[in-house]
Amino acid sequence: MTESHLDTPRSLSKQPGLTLVTRTWVGDYDNLEDFAKTLTVGRKVETISSIDITADDIPDGFLAAAELTALNGKRGRLTLTIAKHQENVEVWGLEPAEIQKPIRTWMADAQNTADRPDLTLLDNWAAQAGNQALADDYHNYKWNGQELTGNTRKLAEMIRQGIESYLVYTPVVTCVTRLNEIPDDIGEDLGKICVPKSNDDDMNDAVTKLAALAEDWLKTADRIQGALDGTFTRTQQWTGADKWNENLYQPASSGN
Repeated sequence: MTESHLDTPRSLSKQPGLTLVTRTWVGDYDNLEDFAKTLTVGRKVETISSIDITADDIPDGFLAAAELTALNGKRGRLTLTIAKHQENVEVWGLEPAEIQKPIRTWMADAQNTADRPDLTLLDNWAAQAGNQALADDYHNYKWNGQELTGNTRKLAEMIRQGIESYLVYTPVVTCVTRLNEIPDDIGEDLGKICVPKSNDDDMNDAVTKLAALAEDWLKTADRIQGALDGTFTRTQQWTGADKWNENLYQPASSGN
């Protein structure tokens, strides 16, 4: 039996978040073909003593590609590409989310209480609709001799115009990372109040700018998607707001 041997050609390449290395063996074509048939992309390469491919010859990592080429004299050349190292590079993004809110919530969170519509007065005024005896007060934005003013009047006018809702826009920040394995902290802060944070020192300044776009943040997604190359893609998402109600959502244990 003709043994295979590690050939000189080898390479290392850097791709986004990934280091790829290649190793090449030359030997009996049929033996190399039998070995190649056992390989699975996205899995580690097992050594086969019968064709003299040892653990020392194969870099640690997952198979990214395999190519076998026939040579003269029933010989063959097998080239394996191994994803040797998955670099945990973070890719951050920002996309505004459109939220539809009931018209009665308009200005309800105004810091100055005088700017908040009086919803009790508004309800009393609206209850006059359809009552012939109270039609003048309804059309003149009055109730029991009291005239609607300020934002209460503005809200009443919008309701009479048939406006039932309005749109607000809030920032949604995402972080996408390719990983070799599922991280231990997956889902840890999901549904909790916490500021977007980075594990990549080179991204700290960028993430600080993104976090400044909202006063308060809620972690609204932490997804893992496996790939055929043996890696995982993690997508984390935070949704911003002026304030998240702590009666409904707890702060993260980290205190962020």
